Amino acid sequence: MSVAVDLVKRSLGLIGAHSVVKPAVVELLNEGREVLNEMLAEWEEEKINMGTVTADDLTTDIAEPAGATHAIKYNLAVRMSEPARAPVSDKVQLEALESYERLKKRYKAKDEPNVPDATLSRHLPMGQGASRGALARTFFAGKPSTDEAPNT
Repeated sequence: MSVAVDLVKRSLGLIGAHSVVKPAVVELLNEGREVLNEMLAEWEEEKINMGTVTADDLTTDIAEPAGATHAIKYNLAVRMSEPARAPVSDKVQLEALESYERLKKRYKAKDEPNVPDATLSRHLPMGQGASRGALARTFFAGKPSTDEAPNT
């Protein structure tokens, strides 16, 4: 679980827009919080259910699962590149994509299967209550009964 400001700072650090020497301005951190909320809302619409909380301010704990922090951080870094006016490396973009795919596999809700209503087939195999042709035989080979004998 992470506080919104920590996630935003770590994401900005991935693209070089925040460091101990040159910290990000408060306006950029607030914009990062808004982008974080938008991203988590989009993921919720895509049925990626992680049980996160909307960050009302920078001190809000978003309550993400332990395995989701990495994906949130890298995907937020990619989304914050434009507002921060910082380029995103290919490595960060690739890691964002791969971690998002892992997140989808882990947390995406499964759709209900579309199972048609069961209907009884009109064509049952022999021995299952069906008769084909002139002879009504059972499924098992055996001596024919009197009603199975052919007419000569």
